[in-house]
Amino acid sequence: MKIMCLHGNGTNSSVLDLQIAPLKHELEDDHEYEFVEAALNAPRSSVPGVESLSSPDHSFYAYYDLNDLSTLRTALNQLDDYVSTEGPFDAVLGFSAGAVLAAMYLLDKDRQGSTSPFKCGIFLSTADVTMETKYLDLDASPVLIRIPTAHIWGCNDPIAPTGGQDLGRMCDSACRFTLVHGGGHEIPRREYLTESVHLIRKTMYSASH
Repeated sequence: MKIMCLHGNGTNSSVLDLQIAPLKHELEDDHEYEFVEAALNAPRSSVPGVESLSSPDHSFYAYYDLNDLSTLRTALNQLDDYVSTEGPFDAVLGFSAGAVLAAMYLLDKDRQGSTSPFKCGIFLSTADVTMETKYLDLDASPVLIRIPTAHIWGCNDPIAPTGGQDLGRMCDSACRFTLVHGGGHEIPRREYLTESVHLIRKTMYSASH
């Protein structure tokens, strides 16, 4: 599968690549990962582990500014242009705010009556979706992410404890797969890594059958 990857706020594509390296290793299959760098400069994320995965000369980015949500519409348009130019993609993978952007993009497509540009979605430690859904008027619309989706988050997430659950409600329950692990706002590790890989494989299998 060709997988588009969207990083969290205050990080970058290099950080996300390192964050998901264990997942990529365990998934094994001949997947192609394409990382999309955000355009807005941002302070480095306070998410645990980011500092150790970055160097002092790194720049950090965000797809949109939470203090100016007009930038969200710009980010969605930029993402749509990227998909049109660099696609097709089989899947989208997002971590934290990257997961939110991917979800808003898919929900916006559903509202437009457009076919999903992805066969499945993988949402890791989804950030809070409240402000974005309200800004886009998606909270009052009967929209749904209708492709198979994997939702993986930690029950001890101090940053967005309900982000994954809230997003899950906006996805088709018939093809929604969920794993709540014992960690925090992070890519699953140790025994949770194996469970996450199984869930992602199940989601990918559902998308191809």
